[in-house]
Amino acid sequence: MLTLDYANCLSSRVGEHGLDPARLDRGSDFAKAAAHLTERLATTRGTGWEKWRDLATGPARAQYTKAVRKVVAECEGKFDNLVVLGIGGSALGNIALQSALNPASYNLLPANQRPTPRLFVVDNVDPASLGSVLDTCRQLGGLERTCFNVISKSGETAETASQFMIVRAMLKETLGKDFHRNIVAIT
Repeated sequence: MLTLDYANCLSSRVGEHGLDPARLDRGSDFAKAAAHLTERLATTRGTGWEKWRDLATGPARAQYTKAVRKVVAECEGKFDNLVVLGIGGSALGNIALQSALNPASYNLLPANQRPTPRLFVVDNVDPASLGSVLDTCRQLGGLERTCFNVISKSGETAETASQFMIVRAMLKETLGKDFHRNIVAIT
């Protein structure tokens, strides 16, 4: 069961900008709105864009877990760098996990102290930002040793598509017909 401790959000701790505990009482407008949202989430479970909520516990869990492990096995030991192309949630989850699980200097560690590839997340269309990451990857193993994880929930995100078009052209030029081996696409 999930428990939410919101004590540090209350006005008694935060001051005038905190939540008023009276607004959280049963029957309050806030509580009614939260109950409505919870009910809506329950009735839409497994439909449309919200199918992801059942991935961890649903019937497809074993299938997806097996598929992910297969990709990991295929990539293991082949790459020094992992570049994530995506925006919003497609980027933020990776950034959050990297920040939570690894030291800030993780990408600077030598390979024997870094059990997984360096992680770079390109979460905007700024050409200087993408160019900087690509230059860094060229210096740290080359594009041959760089895996590009392209993430778009819809598969139609313009920003991610533009990043991918640049990377795809560079990989084709560098790797030829085998360029696709350095790409993992997730929708």
